[in-house]
Amino acid sequence: MVDAQALADGVIGAFNEPDAQIRARQIRCLWTPTGQHFGGFVAKGYPDLEVGIQGSHDNIVIKNGWKWRAYNAQVKENIVFFMFDGVSQEGKVEAFGSYVLELADDGSIEKDYTFVLQSRYAPDDI
Repeated sequence: MVDAQALADGVIGAFNEPDAQIRARQIRCLWTPTGQHFGGFVAKGYPDLEVGIQGSHDNIVIKNGWKWRAYNAQVKENIVFFMFDGVSQEGKVEAFGSYVLELADDGSIEKDYTFVLQSRYAPDDI
């Protein structure tokens, strides 16, 4: 059985990772070779995932100084759901949303869908 929280932490960890080589290894460990991402960018396969996640890292983590966090991960058969938020250096929640991951038989990510529910002015008590 898949550890839903560990998988969620791995996905979010890839978006937070500053080192491109480490991030590329994380992507290859988490997604299938033809894995797809549907969110702020659309990607299919490792090269697209690397470019998209790098862009997200540069535009959100570096530019805004946020860190992403994953929580409330759950698994049902081959689907993992979790919530995420983006937290400023001051500790304020700046964005939040959810992920839905569709897993291959080996537990790697076949498709992931990101839903940003609120950005920039999220309530402090999430």
